[in-house]
Amino acid sequence: MLLRRRRVPVLEAIQRLVGMQAQVPRDPYVALWSRLDRFRPEALAEPIADRRAVRMGLLRATLHLVTARDALGLRGVIDPVIQRVLHSQSPFSRRLAGLDVDELVSVATKLLEERPLTRAELAPLLAERWPDHDPASLSYAVTYLLPLVQVTPRGIWGQTGPAAFTTVQHWLGRPLEASAEPNDMILLGHKDRSRMVAVAVRPWTEVGWGSVLVDGFGSARWKVERRKGTSVLRIEPFRTLSRVEKASVAEEGERLLSFITGDAGSRDIRFATA
Repeated sequence: MLLRRRRVPVLEAIQRLVGMQAQVPRDPYVALWSRLDRFRPEALAEPIADRRAVRMGLLRATLHLVTARDALGLRGVIDPVIQRVLHSQSPFSRRLAGLDVDELVSVATKLLEERPLTRAELAPLLAERWPDHDPASLSYAVTYLLPLVQVTPRGIWGQTGPAAFTTVQHWLGRPLEASAEPNDMILLGHKDRSRMVAVAVRPWTEVGWGSVLVDGFGSARWKVERRKGTSVLRIEPFRTLSRVEKASVAEEGERLLSFITGDAGSRDIRFATA
């Protein structure tokens, strides 16, 4: 749905995309605005508010937006990967030596289902039970061990709130599915991305950047910056854009800035050197 916008219901689009990066709460709105004809923020805010869609730790154990159906079905598919990340790559596992992991899961589940908690709030509560272990490591380990949803109002357009979590089963009132068939995303799950991004383009890890496609090919990245009352769309091309391509990207960038900022302040677009 990136070559041209389509008229598709929001939840249908989310399920078609499987998991949408949502570490920055605004990002799924921009992602759907880029794909759907006449998309309004309320069209996504409403299903998030009534729990038909959720933001939860999934791919790479980071926050992604999925439908409620996929939230319950996908965790079982990717849980072995998340567990492997915790025990082989995460620094937290080394600080949990000698800990009964099943007991940690049980205690954390009870605490998080009593009321949603931020990691900072959860840490001292876990430290009461395990005073000899690093509180922050206990808290972060829980985000790998349990399927957690980041609760509203955070994630709802125009609203904010603490980054608080509860279990997906508690939030949706339904159990996880036992199994499902996996189908990975192209940018995060495929070894060969060359049909969409040139081999010479190195993936970036900084949060806050979006992708620019030209004729369906990754050609730049973008970020919105605030400068003295002006919203600046910074575009960093991966290659030299032709005059026509640059004009097309700038035109779409104007629409993007209007979507994100509305009528607040002035707007500007700036291209970096390729």
